[in-house]
Amino acid sequence: MPRGVPLTPLQVEIIARVHEETGNAAEAARQAGCSPDAVQLRLKADANRQRSALHARACERGLREGRRHMTAASRLLAGILSMETPGALVMDPKDIAAIANALTSTTKVRLDLAATLRKNAQARLTREKTRAETAIICHRLEQSPVDDRVVMTYEARERLAAELSRFVGRPLGLGPVDQDGRGTGR
Repeated sequence: MPRGVPLTPLQVEIIARVHEETGNAAEAARQAGCSPDAVQLRLKADANRQRSALHARACERGLREGRRHMTAASRLLAGILSMETPGALVMDPKDIAAIANALTSTTKVRLDLAATLRKNAQARLTREKTRAETAIICHRLEQSPVDDRVVMTYEARERLAAELSRFVGRPLGLGPVDQDGRGTGR
């Protein structure tokens, strides 16, 4: 298969099946009827997509765990500052200020984590929406090819030339029309 020609869905399926069974990219290329380079590129692309998905899941998990830890730390600090804790009344004012600053900091981090999770969810939805819109546009273009020619009668061409000549200030003869209906420019 020539370089740069995209693989068909059937070829991709054959490559995946044969490579999974044999572990041999050359054999997968032979059975799919494409070059070994195309198989290598496809396998790398699949591995990168899988790695990217695993990384995204790990980041999401880390953000959720971080939010849980920050919530626990905030509760602990708030409990220390509350009047229900007997030791809070005998604390040094500097210690109380440090705990209040820590509580403020953990609250800010929790809010930042929540915003990050919302932003990630919104970005995922936006990407899915863009893919769907692109698929719809591609489908429409495949179903109804766009014709960029405008068909016009000779009389309509002459009327258009007369209107344009009023704006330009000189006569604009569009000239004779050839067999395809286009002006020859004479």
